[in-house]
Amino acid sequence: ELDIKHRWQVNETFKTMAVPLGVRGKDDILNLNLHEKAHGPHGLIAGTTGSGKSEIIQSYILSLAVNFHPH
Repeated sequence: ELDIKHRWQVNETFKTMAVPLGVRGKDDILNLNLHEKAHGPHGLIAGTTGSGKSEIIQSYILSLAVNFHPH
């Protein structure tokens, strides 16, 4: 069962905002961290029509909502 309240309590947004974005290999999870101390808040998502640009943005926003309290 997904315990969102626990995730909100243990994650510290002043340190990191990393959430899983995909998988590179068998046990190698790719995280994207938009915290200004990490990858930063600026980026570019490019691709052809139907390549999944909107899907990745929606998935990332959902991951942020599940892992970090809105305050």
